Amino acid sequence: MIQDSLLQYLYLKHQPKAMKIGVGFLQALLLWIAFISALIAGFFWLDTIYPSHLAALIISGGLVATSFVIYLVSRYMIRKKKVEALRKKIDAQAELEELALEYSDDIIDIVQAYPKTSLLVGAVAGYILSDRL
Repeated sequence: MIQDSLLQYLYLKHQPKAMKIGVGFLQALLLWIAFISALIAGFFWLDTIYPSHLAALIISGGLVATSFVIYLVSRYMIRKKKVEALRKKIDAQAELEELALEYSDDIIDIVQAYPKTSLLVGAVAGYILSDRL
């Protein structure tokens, strides 16, 4: 019962921003302490099997390999987001071109009938779309 009320307090949707930052900082701090403790425990365990300098070398090699994997994964994720954004932009452009081709005859008639108003509407539409695309 206490655990449920604590979880409800911590994960309310309308938490103050400072509370969310504080809980996130506490989680990161505890994760960091757990990571350092695991590294120390791993070193002491390896120290029973290998000499100290080899145990330290194994631990540091594992850290280098882990950081390299994290780097590769983060590059992949960034590249994936860029490709998705580019794909969305291309899809939007293709959709606009399709609409323009579909209504091109009507648009030409309106522009020829009302050239000044068409210029103003086109400028406003371009300004609005430039912020969104």
